[in-house]
Amino acid sequence: MLNSLHINRFRSCHDVRLFSLSEMSALVGRNGAGKTNILQAVEWLARVVTGDSTDLNHRELESGKMSAEFTLGGTSYWYSIDRAVNHSLDEQDEINVSRTFEEELSAVIDGQHQPLMKRDGEFVTLFENAQHVLVSDETSAVYSLLAILPKTDALRMTLLRIWGFFVDVTYYPLNDSCRPEDVTLILGSDYKQWDSKAWRGKATTAQTAVMRIIKLCNEDEGTFDELKSLLGEDQLGLISDITVVSVPTGRNEPKAEKSNNVAYFVEFTPYGHTASFSFDRLSFGTKRIVQLIVSMLADRASIALIEQPEDGIHPALLHKLIPLLRAYATDSQVVIASHAPAVLNRFEPSEIRIVEMAAGRTYARSLSDVEMNAAQNYLAKEGPLSDFVELL
Repeated sequence: MLNSLHINRFRSCHDVRLFSLSEMSALVGRNGAGKTNILQAVEWLARVVTGDSTDLNHRELESGKMSAEFTLGGTSYWYSIDRAVNHSLDEQDEINVSRTFEEELSAVIDGQHQPLMKRDGEFVTLFENAQHVLVSDETSAVYSLLAILPKTDALRMTLLRIWGFFVDVTYYPLNDSCRPEDVTLILGSDYKQWDSKAWRGKATTAQTAVMRIIKLCNEDEGTFDELKSLLGEDQLGLISDITVVSVPTGRNEPKAEKSNNVAYFVEFTPYGHTASFSFDRLSFGTKRIVQLIVSMLADRASIALIEQPEDGIHPALLHKLIPLLRAYATDSQVVIASHAPAVLNRFEPSEIRIVEMAAGRTYARSLSDVEMNAAQNYLAKEGPLSDFVELL
Protein backbone atom coordinates (compact mmCIF):
# COMPACT_ATOMS: atom_id res chain seq x y z
CA MET A 1 0.00 0.00 0.00
CA LEU A 2 1.18 3.49 -0.83
CA ASN A 3 1.71 5.37 2.44
CA SER A 4 3.06 8.70 1.23
CA LEU A 5 4.10 10.45 -1.96
CA HIS A 6 6.23 13.55 -2.58
CA ILE A 7 6.11 14.88 -6.13
CA ASN A 8 8.97 17.32 -6.61
CA ARG A 9 8.60 17.80 -10.34
CA PHE A 10 5.91 16.55 -12.67
CA ARG A 11 3.90 18.94 -14.83
CA SER A 12 2.20 21.41 -12.44
CA CYS A 13 3.26 19.38 -9.38
CA HIS A 14 6.47 20.89 -7.98
CA ASP A 15 5.97 20.27 -4.27
CA VAL A 16 2.95 18.03 -3.79
CA ARG A 17 2.99 16.01 -0.56
CA LEU A 18 0.49 13.29 0.29
CA PHE A 19 0.91 11.72 3.72
CA SER A 20 -0.85 8.98 5.71
CA LEU A 21 -2.78 7.63 2.74
CA SER A 22 -5.38 5.03 3.62
CA GLU A 23 -7.21 2.41 1.59
CA MET A 24 -9.50 5.12 0.20
CA SER A 25 -8.47 8.69 -0.66
CA ALA A 26 -10.26 11.50 -2.49
CA LEU A 27 -8.49 14.34 -4.27
CA VAL A 28 -10.84 17.32 -4.09
CA GLY A 29 -10.41 20.56 -5.98
CA ARG A 30 -11.72 22.78 -8.70
CA ASN A 31 -11.22 22.07 -12.40
CA GLY A 32 -7.65 22.76 -13.46
CA ALA A 33 -6.23 22.51 -9.93
CA GLY A 34 -4.06 19.53 -10.87
CA LYS A 35 -5.95 16.49 -9.57
CA THR A 36 -5.40 14.61 -12.83
CA ASN A 37 -1.68 15.48 -12.79
CA ILE A 38 -1.36 13.85 -9.37
CA LEU A 39 -3.05 10.67 -10.61
CA GLN A 40 -0.86 10.64 -13.71
CA ALA A 41 2.26 11.21 -11.60
CA VAL A 42 1.54 7.97 -9.76
CA GLU A 43 0.92 6.22 -13.08
CA TRP A 44 4.16 7.67 -14.50
CA LEU A 45 6.09 6.42 -11.49
CA ALA A 46 4.62 2.94 -11.93
CA ARG A 47 5.40 2.89 -15.66
CA VAL A 48 9.01 3.92 -15.19
CA VAL A 49 9.62 1.46 -12.34
CA THR A 50 8.17 -1.46 -14.31
CA GLY A 51 9.65 -0.62 -17.70
CA ASP A 52 6.16 -0.40 -19.22
CA SER A 53 6.17 1.46 -22.54
CA THR A 54 2.68 0.61 -23.76
CA ASP A 55 1.23 4.13 -23.43
CA LEU A 56 0.43 5.46 -26.88
CA ASN A 57 1.09 8.98 -25.62
CA HIS A 58 4.56 7.96 -24.43
CA ARG A 59 3.87 9.46 -21.02
CA GLU A 60 6.71 7.33 -19.61
CA LEU A 61 9.18 9.51 -21.56
CA GLU A 62 8.24 12.56 -19.50
CA SER A 63 10.52 13.97 -16.85
CA GLY A 64 9.74 13.65 -13.19
CA LYS A 65 11.19 13.67 -9.71
CA MET A 66 9.37 12.06 -6.83
CA SER A 67 9.65 9.76 -3.85
CA ALA A 68 7.22 7.28 -2.35
CA GLU A 69 6.95 5.18 0.78
CA PHE A 70 4.92 1.99 0.54
CA THR A 71 4.36 -1.20 2.51
CA LEU A 72 4.50 -4.70 1.06
CA GLY A 73 4.10 -7.84 3.12
CA GLY A 74 4.63 -6.00 6.39
CA THR A 75 7.85 -4.28 5.26
CA SER A 76 8.00 -0.60 4.36
CA TYR A 77 10.16 0.72 1.54
CA TRP A 78 11.19 4.17 0.38
CA TYR A 79 11.89 4.73 -3.30
CA SER A 80 12.96 7.92 -5.04
CA ILE A 81 13.46 8.70 -8.69
CA ASP A 82 14.76 11.66 -10.66
CA ARG A 83 14.41 11.17 -14.38
CA ALA A 84 14.83 13.82 -17.06
CA VAL A 85 14.64 13.15 -20.79
CA ASN A 86 16.15 15.95 -22.87
CA HIS A 87 15.91 16.38 -26.64
CA SER A 88 18.20 18.56 -28.76
CA LEU A 89 19.11 19.05 -32.42
CA ASP A 90 22.65 18.58 -33.64
CA GLU A 91 24.26 20.38 -36.58
CA GLN A 92 22.64 17.92 -39.00
CA ASP A 93 19.22 18.63 -37.49
CA GLU A 94 19.05 15.13 -36.03
CA ILE A 95 17.42 14.63 -32.66
CA ASN A 96 19.70 13.69 -29.78
CA VAL A 97 18.22 12.25 -26.61
CA SER A 98 20.04 12.52 -23.29
CA ARG A 99 18.81 11.18 -19.97
CA THR A 100 19.36 11.93 -16.33
CA PHE A 101 18.39 8.94 -14.24
CA GLU A 102 18.81 8.65 -10.48
CA GLU A 103 17.15 6.13 -8.18
CA GLU A 104 17.34 5.12 -4.54
CA LEU A 105 15.68 2.26 -2.71
CA SER A 106 15.70 1.71 1.05
CA ALA A 107 13.95 -0.52 3.54
CA VAL A 108 12.33 1.52 6.30
CA ILE A 109 12.97 -0.21 9.65
CA ASP A 110 11.89 1.47 12.88
CA GLY A 111 11.74 4.76 11.03
CA GLN A 112 15.31 4.43 9.76
CA HIS A 113 16.26 4.03 6.10
CA GLN A 114 18.41 1.01 5.35
CA PRO A 115 19.85 1.54 1.84
CA LEU A 116 19.36 -1.32 -0.60
CA MET A 117 20.23 0.18 -3.97
CA LYS A 118 21.32 3.49 -5.46
CA ARG A 119 21.57 4.41 -9.10
CA ASP A 120 23.33 7.33 -10.78
CA GLY A 121 23.06 7.23 -14.56
CA GLU A 122 24.13 3.77 -15.69
CA PHE A 123 25.93 2.92 -12.43
CA VAL A 124 24.07 1.03 -9.71
CA THR A 125 25.40 0.34 -6.23
CA LEU A 126 24.03 -2.65 -4.30
CA PHE A 127 24.67 -1.95 -0.64
CA GLU A 128 24.32 -5.45 0.81
CA ASN A 129 27.52 -6.68 -0.85
CA ALA A 130 28.98 -3.35 -2.05
CA GLN A 131 28.56 -4.56 -5.62
CA HIS A 132 28.50 -2.20 -8.62
CA VAL A 133 26.69 -3.02 -11.85
CA LEU A 134 25.92 -1.24 -15.12
CA VAL A 135 22.35 -0.89 -16.41
CA SER A 136 20.74 0.81 -19.40
CA ASP A 137 19.66 4.41 -18.92
CA GLU A 138 16.43 3.60 -20.78
CA THR A 139 14.88 1.51 -17.98
CA SER A 140 14.71 1.63 -14.21
CA ALA A 141 17.26 -0.20 -12.09
CA VAL A 142 14.39 -2.10 -10.46
CA TYR A 143 13.42 -3.51 -13.86
CA SER A 144 16.98 -4.03 -15.11
CA LEU A 145 18.26 -5.82 -12.00
CA LEU A 146 15.55 -8.45 -12.27
CA ALA A 147 17.32 -9.74 -15.39
CA ILE A 148 20.81 -9.49 -13.86
CA LEU A 149 20.61 -10.80 -10.30
CA PRO A 150 20.42 -14.54 -9.58
CA LYS A 151 16.93 -15.87 -8.93
CA THR A 152 17.87 -16.83 -5.36
CA ASP A 153 19.28 -13.39 -4.54
CA ALA A 154 17.40 -11.75 -1.62
CA LEU A 155 17.48 -8.30 -3.25
CA ARG A 156 16.04 -9.72 -6.45
CA MET A 157 13.13 -11.18 -4.50
CA THR A 158 12.52 -7.76 -2.94
CA LEU A 159 12.70 -6.05 -6.32
CA LEU A 160 10.30 -8.60 -7.78
CA ARG A 161 7.70 -7.80 -5.11
CA ILE A 162 8.17 -4.07 -5.73
CA TRP A 163 7.93 -4.55 -9.48
CA GLY A 164 4.73 -6.57 -9.06
CA PHE A 165 3.22 -3.86 -6.85
CA PHE A 166 3.81 -1.16 -9.44
CA VAL A 167 2.72 -3.38 -12.34
CA ASP A 168 -0.70 -3.57 -10.68
CA VAL A 169 -1.14 0.21 -10.45
CA THR A 170 -4.12 0.93 -12.72
CA TYR A 171 -5.25 4.31 -14.02
CA TYR A 172 -8.82 4.83 -15.17
CA PRO A 173 -8.78 8.09 -17.16
CA LEU A 174 -11.97 9.89 -17.98
CA ASN A 175 -11.31 10.47 -21.67
CA ASP A 176 -9.81 7.09 -22.59
CA SER A 177 -11.89 4.68 -20.54
CA CYS A 178 -14.60 4.20 -23.18
CA ARG A 179 -12.94 4.86 -26.50
CA PRO A 180 -15.12 3.69 -29.41
CA GLU A 181 -14.25 0.07 -30.20
CA ASP A 182 -16.24 -2.51 -32.12
CA VAL A 183 -16.51 -5.39 -29.66
CA THR A 184 -19.76 -6.85 -30.93
CA LEU A 185 -17.97 -10.04 -31.96
CA ILE A 186 -14.67 -11.44 -30.70
CA LEU A 187 -13.03 -14.04 -32.94
CA GLY A 188 -11.70 -17.10 -31.17
CA SER A 189 -8.30 -16.59 -32.79
CA ASP A 190 -8.12 -13.02 -31.46
CA TYR A 191 -9.15 -14.17 -27.98
CA LYS A 192 -6.60 -16.98 -27.99
CA GLN A 193 -3.85 -14.60 -29.10
CA TRP A 194 -4.78 -12.16 -26.31
CA ASP A 195 -4.98 -14.92 -23.71
CA SER A 196 -1.58 -16.31 -24.67
CA LYS A 197 0.19 -13.07 -23.84
CA ALA A 198 1.93 -12.89 -20.48
CA TRP A 199 0.74 -9.27 -20.24
CA ARG A 200 -2.89 -9.21 -21.36
CA GLY A 201 -3.54 -5.60 -20.40
CA LYS A 202 -6.05 -4.26 -17.92
CA ALA A 203 -9.77 -3.74 -18.32
CA THR A 204 -9.37 -0.04 -19.04
CA THR A 205 -10.34 -0.44 -22.70
CA ALA A 206 -13.54 -1.88 -24.13
CA GLN A 207 -11.81 -4.77 -25.89
CA THR A 208 -9.80 -5.87 -22.85
CA ALA A 209 -12.86 -5.62 -20.59
CA VAL A 210 -14.81 -7.90 -22.93
CA MET A 211 -11.86 -10.30 -23.20
CA ARG A 212 -11.72 -10.45 -19.40
CA ILE A 213 -15.42 -11.27 -19.23
CA ILE A 214 -14.98 -14.13 -21.74
CA LYS A 215 -12.08 -15.48 -19.71
CA LEU A 216 -14.06 -15.34 -16.48
CA CYS A 217 -16.99 -17.13 -18.13
CA ASN A 218 -14.72 -19.84 -19.57
CA GLU A 219 -12.39 -20.38 -16.63
CA ASP A 220 -13.71 -18.82 -13.41
CA GLU A 221 -17.43 -19.39 -13.00
CA GLY A 222 -17.40 -18.18 -9.39
CA THR A 223 -15.95 -14.78 -10.23
CA PHE A 224 -18.17 -14.52 -13.31
CA ASP A 225 -21.23 -15.05 -11.09
CA GLU A 226 -19.82 -12.50 -8.64
CA LEU A 227 -19.51 -9.98 -11.48
CA LYS A 228 -23.14 -10.50 -12.46
CA SER A 229 -24.21 -10.23 -8.83
CA LEU A 230 -22.36 -6.95 -8.26
CA LEU A 231 -23.86 -5.41 -11.40
CA GLY A 232 -27.27 -6.95 -10.70
CA GLU A 233 -30.41 -5.97 -8.83
CA ASP A 234 -29.16 -6.66 -5.30
CA GLN A 235 -26.08 -4.43 -5.68
CA LEU A 236 -25.71 -1.74 -8.34
CA GLY A 237 -28.97 -2.52 -10.14
CA LEU A 238 -27.36 -1.81 -13.48
CA ILE A 239 -27.14 -5.06 -15.47
CA SER A 240 -29.63 -7.87 -14.92
CA ASP A 241 -27.72 -10.44 -16.96
CA ILE A 242 -24.50 -11.04 -18.90
CA THR A 243 -24.33 -13.84 -21.44
CA VAL A 244 -21.33 -15.14 -23.35
CA VAL A 245 -22.32 -17.10 -26.45
CA SER A 246 -19.83 -18.95 -28.64
CA VAL A 247 -20.80 -19.83 -32.21
CA PRO A 248 -18.87 -21.70 -34.92
CA THR A 249 -17.36 -19.54 -37.62
CA GLY A 250 -17.13 -22.21 -40.31
CA ARG A 251 -13.40 -21.77 -40.76
CA ASN A 252 -11.38 -24.78 -41.86
CA GLU A 253 -8.66 -24.65 -39.25
CA PRO A 254 -6.41 -27.59 -38.32
CA LYS A 255 -7.79 -29.77 -35.52
CA ALA A 256 -5.13 -28.45 -33.14
CA GLU A 257 -6.54 -24.96 -33.69
CA LYS A 258 -10.16 -25.96 -33.17
CA SER A 259 -10.61 -23.22 -30.54
CA ASN A 260 -10.08 -20.69 -33.35
CA ASN A 261 -13.24 -21.87 -35.09
CA VAL A 262 -15.56 -19.94 -32.80
CA ALA A 263 -16.62 -16.38 -32.25
CA TYR A 264 -17.82 -14.94 -28.96
CA PHE A 265 -20.79 -12.66 -28.47
CA VAL A 266 -20.91 -10.94 -25.07
CA GLU A 267 -24.30 -9.39 -24.41
CA PHE A 268 -25.58 -7.27 -21.53
CA THR A 269 -29.18 -6.86 -20.43
CA PRO A 270 -29.55 -3.50 -18.65
CA TYR A 271 -31.77 -3.55 -15.61
CA GLY A 272 -35.38 -2.89 -16.62
CA HIS A 273 -34.80 -3.93 -20.23
CA THR A 274 -35.81 -7.12 -22.02
CA ALA A 275 -33.38 -6.69 -24.91
CA SER A 276 -29.63 -7.40 -24.74
CA PHE A 277 -26.89 -5.21 -26.14
CA SER A 278 -23.21 -5.54 -27.01
CA PHE A 279 -20.76 -3.56 -24.87
CA ASP A 280 -20.28 -0.79 -27.41
CA ARG A 281 -24.03 -0.07 -27.43
CA LEU A 282 -24.25 0.54 -23.69
CA SER A 283 -24.30 4.09 -22.33
CA PHE A 284 -21.03 5.82 -21.43
CA GLY A 285 -21.70 5.61 -17.70
CA THR A 286 -22.73 1.95 -17.84
CA LYS A 287 -19.62 1.01 -19.81
CA ARG A 288 -17.44 2.85 -17.34
CA ILE A 289 -18.93 1.06 -14.33
CA VAL A 290 -18.73 -2.34 -16.04
CA GLN A 291 -15.05 -1.73 -16.76
CA LEU A 292 -14.38 -0.67 -13.17
CA ILE A 293 -16.09 -3.74 -11.72
CA VAL A 294 -14.47 -6.14 -14.20
CA SER A 295 -11.07 -4.65 -13.43
CA MET A 296 -11.74 -4.73 -9.69
CA LEU A 297 -12.44 -8.48 -9.87
CA ALA A 298 -10.03 -9.58 -12.59
CA ASP A 299 -7.11 -7.14 -12.51
CA ARG A 300 -6.86 -6.76 -8.72
CA ALA A 301 -5.15 -3.37 -8.93
CA SER A 302 -2.70 -2.57 -6.14
CA ILE A 303 -3.67 1.09 -6.57
CA ALA A 304 -6.75 2.08 -8.57
CA LEU A 305 -6.49 5.68 -9.80
CA ILE A 306 -9.98 6.79 -10.82
CA GLU A 307 -10.60 10.12 -12.52
CA GLN A 308 -13.99 11.74 -11.97
CA PRO A 309 -16.22 8.66 -11.57
CA GLU A 310 -19.23 11.00 -11.45
CA ASP A 311 -19.03 11.79 -15.18
CA GLY A 312 -21.78 9.88 -16.96
CA ILE A 313 -22.95 8.17 -13.76
CA HIS A 314 -26.15 9.06 -11.91
CA PRO A 315 -25.61 10.36 -8.33
CA ALA A 316 -27.85 7.61 -6.92
CA LEU A 317 -25.58 5.01 -8.54
CA LEU A 318 -22.48 6.71 -7.15
CA HIS A 319 -23.90 6.23 -3.66
CA LYS A 320 -23.73 2.49 -4.34
CA LEU A 321 -20.48 2.41 -6.32
CA ILE A 322 -18.20 4.13 -3.78
CA PRO A 323 -19.12 1.77 -0.89
CA LEU A 324 -18.59 -1.16 -3.26
CA LEU A 325 -15.10 0.09 -4.13
CA ARG A 326 -14.44 0.54 -0.41
CA ALA A 327 -15.52 -3.02 0.33
CA TYR A 328 -13.00 -4.35 -2.18
CA ALA A 329 -10.22 -1.95 -1.12
CA THR A 330 -9.08 -4.38 1.58
CA ASP A 331 -6.81 -5.99 -1.02
CA SER A 332 -6.00 -2.78 -2.88
CA GLN A 333 -6.02 1.00 -2.61
CA VAL A 334 -8.33 3.47 -4.32
CA VAL A 335 -7.49 7.10 -5.10
CA ILE A 336 -10.31 9.10 -6.66
CA ALA A 337 -10.15 12.59 -8.17
CA SER A 338 -13.54 14.23 -7.93
CA HIS A 339 -15.54 17.34 -7.14
CA ALA A 340 -18.98 15.70 -7.01
CA PRO A 341 -20.94 15.87 -3.74
CA ALA A 342 -22.28 12.34 -4.32
CA VAL A 343 -18.69 11.05 -4.25
CA LEU A 344 -17.27 13.21 -1.45
CA ASN A 345 -20.14 12.42 0.90
CA ARG A 346 -19.03 8.78 0.90
CA PHE A 347 -15.60 9.65 2.31
CA GLU A 348 -14.38 10.40 5.81
CA PRO A 349 -12.78 13.80 6.51
CA SER A 350 -9.42 12.07 7.12
CA GLU A 351 -9.55 10.62 3.60
CA ILE A 352 -9.92 13.98 1.87
CA ARG A 353 -6.97 15.75 0.24
CA ILE A 354 -7.58 19.34 -0.83
CA VAL A 355 -5.91 20.13 -4.17
CA GLU A 356 -5.31 23.77 -5.05
CA MET A 357 -3.49 25.78 -7.70
CA ALA A 358 -1.35 28.81 -6.82
CA ALA A 359 0.96 30.69 -9.17
CA GLY A 360 0.67 27.90 -11.73
CA ARG A 361 1.66 25.17 -9.27
CA THR A 362 -0.39 22.39 -7.71
CA TYR A 363 -0.47 21.84 -3.97
CA ALA A 364 -2.28 19.23 -1.88
CA ARG A 365 -2.99 19.00 1.82
CA SER A 366 -4.97 17.04 4.38
CA LEU A 367 -7.50 18.73 6.60
CA SER A 368 -5.84 20.29 9.65
CA ASP A 369 -6.76 19.09 13.15
CA VAL A 370 -8.98 22.16 13.55
CA GLU A 371 -10.66 21.52 10.19
CA MET A 372 -11.06 17.83 11.06
CA ASN A 373 -12.89 18.64 14.28
CA ALA A 374 -14.98 21.25 12.49
CA ALA A 375 -15.84 18.74 9.80
CA GLN A 376 -17.00 16.16 12.34
CA ASN A 377 -19.16 18.77 14.07
CA TYR A 378 -20.55 19.89 10.71
CA LEU A 379 -21.44 16.33 9.78
CA ALA A 380 -23.15 15.79 13.13
CA LYS A 381 -25.16 19.01 13.19
CA GLU A 382 -25.21 20.80 9.86
CA GLY A 383 -24.97 18.77 6.67
CA PRO A 384 -22.88 16.61 4.33
CA LEU A 385 -19.10 16.64 3.95
CA SER A 386 -19.28 18.13 0.45
CA ASP A 387 -20.92 21.29 1.85
CA PHE A 388 -18.18 21.63 4.47
CA VAL A 389 -15.42 21.22 1.87
CA GLU A 390 -17.04 23.91 -0.24
CA LEU A 391 -16.68 26.31 2.70
CA LEU A 392 -12.90 25.85 2.93
